[in-house]
Amino acid sequence: AATDKDPLPANAAHWRRIPGPTGAATWADLNAPGTHKFSDADFLPVMGWNCIDDDTSPNDQRCDSAHLKQLIRDPDPTNSNRMEADALASRLGNADVQAKLKRVFCKFPSEWDKATTAARYGFVQELQPFKDAPDAWPRLEAHLKGVSFDGLPAAYLAADWRGHPRKMIGQLRGCGWLTLDEVAGTFPRHLFYTTSGTRTAITSPASVYSISRATALTRVGGHCTDLNRVMRKYGITSAQRQAHFLAQVMLETAQWRNIPPNRLLMHEWGFGAYSAANPMTQYYTAFYGRGIMQLTWVGNYRDYGNYRSTGALHNHVGDYSERLTPNALRISRTSRHWTGNPADGATQIVWSPRYDPDIIATNPFNACDSGGFYWVSKHHGGEININRVCDRDFAPSAVGRVSTLVNGGGNGYYERQAYAAYMFRYLSDSLEVATEVELQPPAPKSRVRANFLKPS
Repeated sequence: AATDKDPLPANAAHWRRIPGPTGAATWADLNAPGTHKFSDADFLPVMGWNCIDDDTSPNDQRCDSAHLKQLIRDPDPTNSNRMEADALASRLGNADVQAKLKRVFCKFPSEWDKATTAARYGFVQELQPFKDAPDAWPRLEAHLKGVSFDGLPAAYLAADWRGHPRKMIGQLRGCGWLTLDEVAGTFPRHLFYTTSGTRTAITSPASVYSISRATALTRVGGHCTDLNRVMRKYGITSAQRQAHFLAQVMLETAQWRNIPPNRLLMHEWGFGAYSAANPMTQYYTAFYGRGIMQLTWVGNYRDYGNYRSTGALHNHVGDYSERLTPNALRISRTSRHWTGNPADGATQIVWSPRYDPDIIATNPFNACDSGGFYWVSKHHGGEININRVCDRDFAPSAVGRVSTLVNGGGNGYYERQAYAAYMFRYLSDSLEVATEVELQPPAPKSRVRANFLKPS
């Protein structure tokens, strides 16, 4: 059956045209019974990964594996010597062979265990060079023990599968899924910046202006899975894209704060009450900001509902939710609402019987998905999709442009700059260690000294 998160039935066919190795294509149902689903981080044989555990002497280091030899050998079947040791050794420098070996996991005992040196390497005494030089083995054994260790942990010794570390880590990173610890790790310790001159992080009093790791985990815990699903769904998977996206989310959600009863997570504080500081509140009223990107204006809610028109957001029955004036509902069956700023040519429409906008805030998937939809459907400069801006060189100018597209560029501009810089360092391969870095956004904006301390 369909669900709010997946509008298609579980057994719905998913046909794809797949090219074959010879160029001919075939159609396949990816959701057929018996099919298996894998992530980009799985170690699949079809992608060249091999697990080698057919060593004829698994307790030593000679690695006498037919499978491994077949990966290394000369592909020419007329070469009758291609499985000989010398022939195999001569191919180890071949680029194709090295590419294969980088995708191999081999099972053999630890090379660093001093106590098993003789058991693992003693076989070399059977080789002719060692037979011809009686003192060679004692010298080799002494060397091997010199670079080994006593008392290695049992769990370390039991972990007997070996692989190319950089290739393995690179493959795992293809997943793009962030654990709760990793999402919480994108919270900087200091979340607020001064309002004049060169902006700097406000650090005192620490009880007000510092966040702990435990608090970060609590704040984002209820949305972590859906946040990941949405980033994957909308292609927000690179370190740059995620840094931009999560920095905007950090500000738009008021740093993921939930302060009942009037400052609720995923709701614009004030629930759309008129504010002289934000005159547009007189027009969007009940269609105030909700979700991780603070979806605002009835036109945006309508567009998102049309996008989810497969039935996930059902037409509402009964009274609409009202948090600001419970005794005077702002959305009724006949009430009219501005699709956007009247000065920009917006019109008024009757919202009913569409879905209750409150579920954009109260349902974690809707809260995240509406933000992802807004992100990729945003029009700018004759293009669409904010990801296009994220793919530019990572710099304050790009962060500023993204901030403008998300919220006009004024609200929390310097915090957004600092958050993005912090998150990009955390999520990327940056080797920078400075606890503070001065950024220069495009003129006439002031400098901001981004603080890189992590929550304690």
